[in-house]
Amino acid sequence: MPKPKQAYEFYDYKQGGAAGTFVRRVAFEDPEDRAGSAAPPSGDREQLLADSSSRGVSRAVRRFMQGSFFLLGLVGVLVSIISFIIDYLVNLVYSVRQTMTDRLGYGPLYPAWIAFTLFFALLAVVITRSLSPHAAGSGIPQMKAILRGISLKEYLSMRTLIAKVLGITASLSSGLLIGKEGPFVHIASMVAQQLMKRVPIFSIFKNNQGRRLEILSAACAVGVACSFGSPIGGVLFSIEVTSSYFAVRNYWRGFFATVTGAFVFRLLSLIRSDASTITTLFSTDSETAIPYRMPEIIAFAILGIITGFAGAAFVALNKYIVQTVRDLSEPGRALAFLNRHWLVYPTVVSVVIMSLIFPGIGLYLTLSPHDEITALFSRRPLLCFPQWAGVDIFGALILSLALKYFLTALAISIPFPAGVFMPVFVLGALQGRIFGELMAVWFPSTTNLGLELTCDWVPDYVVPGGYAIVGAAAFTAAVTHTISTSVIVFELTGSISRILPVMIAVLIANGIAQKLSLSIYDSIIKLNGIPYVPSLRQLSRYEMTASRIMRTSFPTLLARSTYRSLVEALSESPQQTYPLLESEENRILLGSVQRIALLDAIERALGESPAPQIPNAPQGTAKRDRLGIRRVRSAMKTIITAVGDVTLNEKEEIEDLDAQYYLTAPGPDATQADRDRYARLDTVVDFTAIPVDPSPFQMADATSLHHLHTIFAMLGVQTVYITRRGVLVGVVGINELRHAVEATPAELLLQNQDTELAAVTTSSQRAAAHTDADPSDVVVDDGNVEIDEDEHENDDEAIEKAPPRRPAGE
Repeated sequence: MPKPKQAYEFYDYKQGGAAGTFVRRVAFEDPEDRAGSAAPPSGDREQLLADSSSRGVSRAVRRFMQGSFFLLGLVGVLVSIISFIIDYLVNLVYSVRQTMTDRLGYGPLYPAWIAFTLFFALLAVVITRSLSPHAAGSGIPQMKAILRGISLKEYLSMRTLIAKVLGITASLSSGLLIGKEGPFVHIASMVAQQLMKRVPIFSIFKNNQGRRLEILSAACAVGVACSFGSPIGGVLFSIEVTSSYFAVRNYWRGFFATVTGAFVFRLLSLIRSDASTITTLFSTDSETAIPYRMPEIIAFAILGIITGFAGAAFVALNKYIVQTVRDLSEPGRALAFLNRHWLVYPTVVSVVIMSLIFPGIGLYLTLSPHDEITALFSRRPLLCFPQWAGVDIFGALILSLALKYFLTALAISIPFPAGVFMPVFVLGALQGRIFGELMAVWFPSTTNLGLELTCDWVPDYVVPGGYAIVGAAAFTAAVTHTISTSVIVFELTGSISRILPVMIAVLIANGIAQKLSLSIYDSIIKLNGIPYVPSLRQLSRYEMTASRIMRTSFPTLLARSTYRSLVEALSESPQQTYPLLESEENRILLGSVQRIALLDAIERALGESPAPQIPNAPQGTAKRDRLGIRRVRSAMKTIITAVGDVTLNEKEEIEDLDAQYYLTAPGPDATQADRDRYARLDTVVDFTAIPVDPSPFQMADATSLHHLHTIFAMLGVQTVYITRRGVLVGVVGINELRHAVEATPAELLLQNQDTELAAVTTSSQRAAAHTDADPSDVVVDDGNVEIDEDEHENDDEAIEKAPPRRPAGE
């Protein structure tokens, strides 16, 4: 007879809140089986409660450290420290240059001036090319692509981070007309990526693609904040230049990170300076009792129109310079030697730039961006500043604008880390100051008529420095296609009283520039061949359907595919994802398979192919994966031209599959292993052993272009399968979407004709495959497949095998 079970109580630890608690529970069990289960003595219980409280606190601390706020705060602190160190080193170099300028005469100064610049410029180029070519350029265009879900290999690596930090320090020290805002967006993103990758407590973000992109998006804002100390403008600017759509839940993270970074950056700057508190980056004295009169609103609007056209022209100039030099450096062209002698182009450009801004031409040309903006924003006459004393103000301003307008577009084409925001900001301030000086001449002050201007004079009507502030914001907005530049200007100068003129000029300039050209960042994206989704602005194309823009010819896999067809499909196209169909007859979409999974399946079934021979391949392109198989995974040989950023359109795709090795029939001297491998080619692939995505992104063929564009922009998808009642009829990728948005009506008409012809051809080939007829004898009439019976009047069997009538494309 079994022993009766007895009820007993015990205390179980329950997690919850900041600290866990003990819960009394009751269970029924044999007395012999409950040893140690009784309630603990009172003293032990108090100890257990104390231990549980300490464990709860430690868990709360650990959860906070694993949270996004701690990570982004750490990113803000680290990036601000990096920014402070770089600024300190660059200012140190500038002081040495200034000392050299003051002590040497113009004769011995010129070679020293050129040599000084060449040393740092070429050092930056060598660092970039030797450590990581991905560090070249701004970084904002590439981050825009990454936040869209596009993978840019090695772009956020530690090697690229080191190259970017060292490269931007050297390039800024060269004195060329470049900035640091774009590179610091890249640096902040790399710091965040390396923390997620290398610090174990942040691995939760690395393994979650969605949260990782949210962290990178907030890190982009940190880069702007740590460049100018503008937390609000940093968040808004990063949203405008890197995101098509922004998750509102990421606002908190962005502002927390930027405030942390901006505070630490300005605090470090305060420690190094003699100021008693944190002030604006550009202290301006252009504030007056009445900052502007209402009739001046018209003048500010005109300034917005001028800067809008000038901004579009600047983007076009930069594009022309980069594209022209790139075209001329192709093999067989006049500048083909630049690909071999890659230091020639930066040397020539640096010499030209520094020769044209030599102190002998005018000391006002040698001012640092900070000193120049401070002078241009001032309410005082420019003659009161030593570098502008004794010159014709209008002539000096026009000469400075003309030279720097062209030289800035030339400087940012050098392949080293370089930003565009600050030099463009200076160009806008020059335009605004010229316009303001003209306004002061046309509408002189009523309190100073006929009197000589003094440095202590306060204008009571037109303030030229105020126009410089408005011009800087408007021109920068026109070049970058952003509105947040107005907020950045307010944070940089503290001139909040001019919010209305600034916003009016920025809106007008931005509107004009968007009608005439791409932004400087989208222009770089297009030049470098980075996939992007352009803005859909033509209302007439909103109702275009997916059936008009889809690609109908593409490789597919069948549920009963053999390894032979698998190898042929992978060798036919380098695409990374392949649709899996139930059969060729019904073409029902079952899912999609990644290329890397198919390669693994082939090598498991057929053995490893020899590693491909890659001429001049970058170090590390061939490596062993987790299966121990030596393979190149869609490696890319990046060709760094002597101009511009890392180009993605000038590349050589390296084969990751030796199809000839698998498909070539073994000869008489072949081993038994080779014969067995060749025999296994006709084995049916077991897709249950291969990772298959059962729900790839698919949409109906009647989906509008506007809906497709929204999906691509919001979700960052790369490919959408187009179906009709579950049947796969086409595919739309970023290239098809971009062509549909940007193509002319004539090009779209030609594409539609090609699509219809491809659909007809595909239907004919499918019908011929199932009827044993020649494809040329298959006719598609009004969407129905028919066999030309004149050619097969005696072939009743072929006609009987013809499939039922089916719409073309199905």
